[in-house]
Amino acid sequence: MKVVLLLRAEVPTPVFFYHPDHLGTSTVISNSAGAVHQYFFNLPFGETMIEGCTNTSYELNYKFNAKELDAESGLYYYGARYYDPRISVWMSVDPLAEKYSYLSPYQYCGNNPISNLEIDGADWIPTQTATKSKGYNEFITTSPARRMMNEYQTGSMKKHDHHINYNSKHTSWSGSADITISSIPIAEIQGKDISAESKMEIFVDVFASDDPIAQGNTYAHELFLHIEKKAKKIDAILKNNNLTPNEKAKRIRRVYEKSFIVIQVEKDGIFPGSAEHAEILDGSNKSYEEFSNEYGKRGPVYRKRIEDKKQDYYKNPWIKRYLELKKQSR
Repeated sequence: MKVVLLLRAEVPTPVFFYHPDHLGTSTVISNSAGAVHQYFFNLPFGETMIEGCTNTSYELNYKFNAKELDAESGLYYYGARYYDPRISVWMSVDPLAEKYSYLSPYQYCGNNPISNLEIDGADWIPTQTATKSKGYNEFITTSPARRMMNEYQTGSMKKHDHHINYNSKHTSWSGSADITISSIPIAEIQGKDISAESKMEIFVDVFASDDPIAQGNTYAHELFLHIEKKAKKIDAILKNNNLTPNEKAKRIRRVYEKSFIVIQVEKDGIFPGSAEHAEILDGSNKSYEEFSNEYGKRGPVYRKRIEDKKQDYYKNPWIKRYLELKKQSR
C-alpha cells in the first residue's frame, strides 16, 4: 500500500485596519503592510460615490458610520431599522417618532448628517465634541446622557446655549461646570439683567486624559451633578411669567446658594464645598445613579472608576458631616 502525504502551507489570516472619521466612516482600509486595501468615498448621506478594492475576495462591507452594507438590498442595518443611503431615508418609522413629532419619522439624524451621528437607528447624537474626546464617547453612549443632550438640542431646554469643551491641558481626570445668564454669573444676577429673552449659557470644561473611562465619568459628574437639576430649576424660574425680574433674580441666586454649603467639622475646622458632591454618596441624584449603574455594567474597569470617585468623597470630612446632619434632619 502506498501512502501519499499532502502537505499544505498554512495561509495566514489577513489583517485589515480601519481609519474612521468623526462619523465612524472609514473611507480607507489598509492591510498589515500599511498599503491601501480598499477605499470608498460617499456623499454626506452615505451613498457611495466611488470605490475600489485590491482583492475582492476580502472586500469589507462596514462602510458608512461603520455599519454593515447589505450587498443584495443596498441597505445599512443599524439595529432598530434599515437605512437606504441612495434616497437618504429610513425604511421604517422612527421608534421615537412621538418624541420628534416636528420631524419626519423617516428623516436621517435630524437631516444633518455632518454634525449628527446615528448610533442604533433609534436616536442621534451630536458629533462636534465627540470627535475631540474618547471620554465623551464613553459618556454620550449612555441612556441618561443622550436623554439630557436631546433636551438641549430639540426638547424643553433647546432655548439655552450649552458649550461642552475639551481642554487639551493634560490631567488624570478633572473638569468644571458653570452657568451664566446674559454672560453674568448666576450668583450675581440682578433683576435688571433679566428679560423675556434671557437664556442660560452653560459651560462644561473637561481636561484631556489618558483614561477615557475615567474621563467619561467626569463628563457625567459635571453635567449631572453640577448642571442638570440646577439648570432646570433656573429654566422654570425664567419661564414663570408671574414673577417680576427682581423676584426671578432672587430665586435664581437662591438656587445657586443651595448648591453650596459651609459646614463646621469638629477638630477639622470649617469646610466650604458643593452640596451636590454629597449626592454621589447618598444616591439622591437619579441621573448620575442611572449613569453609574449603566456604566458599571460595561466591565470591572468601569465599576472601579465609579468606585474610585466615590472613595475620594468618602474621605472628605465635610461631606461625611453634611450627610450626618442631612440624615438627622429627616
